[in-house]
Amino acid sequence: MGLAWVALLGDAGYSASPLSGQGNYLALVGAYIFAGELKKADGNYTRAFNRYNELLHPLVKACHKLGVLVSESFLVPEEVSKEVAEERSNKILQEVKIISNMISLPEYE
Repeated sequence: MGLAWVALLGDAGYSASPLSGQGNYLALVGAYIFAGELKKADGNYTRAFNRYNELLHPLVKACHKLGVLVSESFLVPEEVSKEVAEERSNKILQEVKIISNMISLPEYE
């Protein structure tokens, strides 16, 4: 029997924390890149999977870190001042902006 490949996309593939708010973003970007790389590889699935992982892995890691940041910022036992909450929110929004711009989608034919 030959080698079998499996690709998991969306939440099943990336395990983005719900706290990151990036599940749909990762699913759409991942599906686009996966489909494009499969077509581009012209049957060479090993190349397609490797390229897909190469392109998407940094984005997935950044989204995981965002989930941790949100958790550490707001799931805390003590009360925080309005100023501290605003500062934390601004930091999270800055990270979301960075993540949103960290990948340029390749153009596929």
